[in-house]
Amino acid sequence: ELIENILDLTKFDSGRLALEEEVVDINDLIVRTVRKLKERALSDGVALKYDIDDDEIFLRCDERKLNQILFCLISNGIKFTKAGGEVDILAWCDEENGFVIQIADTGIGMKRDDISKALTPFGQVDSALTRQYSGSGLGLNLTSALVDLHGGSLNVQSEPNVGTTVTGRFPADRIVPATPETATFIG
Repeated sequence: ELIENILDLTKFDSGRLALEEEVVDINDLIVRTVRKLKERALSDGVALKYDIDDDEIFLRCDERKLNQILFCLISNGIKFTKAGGEVDILAWCDEENGFVIQIADTGIGMKRDDISKALTPFGQVDSALTRQYSGSGLGLNLTSALVDLHGGSLNVQSEPNVGTTVTGRFPADRIVPATPETATFIG
């Protein structure tokens, strides 16, 4: 995984990382990702919750890369949240913001000045709290690059001992209206 992340970042930096776009059922992708991480959250004593739009959401995107984005953000939320805390996944669409995915945790959080460091390659916030957590320091940087590759933006808000909220926004032109043809195309 580390090698794949380094290769993806190298390709992104050189402009060679390409999207393999298809129409993806976002609600289904979120549910599948949460299922993959649910056991880890349970074993860490972290509640993992999601609230997604009741309407079907289809997005023109690279499903593998979007899965990487979700997996990284949810994993980080779980990793940096102590037992008894929670990680919430929210997803919605609107005309102004396009498709929005938000991961909010009640974890250890970061100081405002540390957010930019966490977004750099191999950037890890150097504190007694974060030193106990393993990781390469590539996750947030790669996630930001993958969102950017989709024409979107990533925003990180955090406060020590309160938690972190990461919001990914994808352009409205990536949203595919749900129609009988889309449902058939998805399978």
